[in-house]
Amino acid sequence: MNWTRSSWCAADRPQCVEITTVRGRFGRQILMRDSKLGDASPVERFTRREWRGFLRHAHSLVPAADGMFRVGDLAFDHDEWRAFLAGVRGGEFALARLH
Repeated sequence: MNWTRSSWCAADRPQCVEITTVRGRFGRQILMRDSKLGDASPVERFTRREWRGFLRHAHSLVPAADGMFRVGDLAFDHDEWRAFLAGVRGGEFALARLH
């Protein structure tokens, strides 16, 4: 799979939210994982409709008590989430740009 990260991910700190798409039984799905865990990372799946809704509201996600931003079984620190949101604002994760 070809995972992509926000262009805002720091080169010296490659931990980031990673996104890819796959064709499934019910159409294209968007997958999200944690780059610091690589192939061992849990994967969250979104339909195209769910992804559009998620992107609209991602900026309103608040950290959990431990300071981590949680999406299902995934947990991202402040810098990882900030880089992802910058990519969202820049249109990097819009459906039209994901392959």
